[in-house]
Amino acid sequence: MYKYSEEIHSKSLLNMGCIRIGTLQNYRDSEHKRGIADPKEGKKLVYHHIDDALINLNDPNDRNNQIAKSFGAMGGKAKVHCKGVLFGKDIESPDCYILCMSNKLSQSVMSELDEADTCVEIVNHTLFFDQLTLAISDITPVNFIGVYEVTYQNKQEVWNGNNWGRNAALIKDLEFKEQYEIRAIWVPQNNIQIKPIILGSAELGLACKLSKL
Repeated sequence: MYKYSEEIHSKSLLNMGCIRIGTLQNYRDSEHKRGIADPKEGKKLVYHHIDDALINLNDPNDRNNQIAKSFGAMGGKAKVHCKGVLFGKDIESPDCYILCMSNKLSQSVMSELDEADTCVEIVNHTLFFDQLTLAISDITPVNFIGVYEVTYQNKQEVWNGNNWGRNAALIKDLEFKEQYEIRAIWVPQNNIQIKPIILGSAELGLACKLSKL
């Protein structure tokens, strides 16, 4: 696992165990640098197309009726003839704490992130994420969900027929695909508003080393 950043931030992590943990909603902020800001972070549109169907809104067993109500598209008890109709639903993941990293050590990955000029490798994963979880929980009680690879895809997703598909917090547009991103996620235990935080723990620095490209 690799964390690309400016030298001043890499040294701060290695020498003092200081690191910034962002939030899903905060990454939508246009004030972030290129490669970091994403106005569609944690959002996607799921859609379903009906070619030609008579929908009985009074029949709970009518599959198209079930679909229409899932999308919040129709109500009532009438029979509706739909032809060439597109249902859509905006999906937005709840806010959470996120640490963005990469699973690839490469100069090309670093060039995707404005002003990044150094790379820190997380070598002791257990120590690193245990200490981060403790430090975050001192501010806001959280559950550590894990570390996941990001899927790069179109943010307009065809409905799979069963649920709303991949977690919107784990998908990004194809324009970011050269970052090979992985992200750690912490979910607040209480329904409270969160914001980015800067943490400090000496053990965090001990779990990392500077990587040369």
